[in-house]
Amino acid sequence: FDQIILTHNFSTKTSNWRLKSAAIHKANYLVTPHGRFKGYPFRSMQGSKFTGGFSDHFPVYITLIKQDKEEYHAD
Repeated sequence: FDQIILTHNFSTKTSNWRLKSAAIHKANYLVTPHGRFKGYPFRSMQGSKFTGGFSDHFPVYITLIKQDKEEYHAD
């Protein structure tokens, strides 16, 4: 899976952004359904053979919350 890296400034008390959650996106269409690689990412290539998949890893995502100025100064 991918990584998301946040800078130090993101986590300071003066920032009004907060991390709500982080997750790996593992939708069924991204997963190999059967065979030797069942449960692994559905790759677009296997060796030199095109398999019609998407990637060799699962994407990641985060949910951010933007607080009002009054809220984040209260922390």
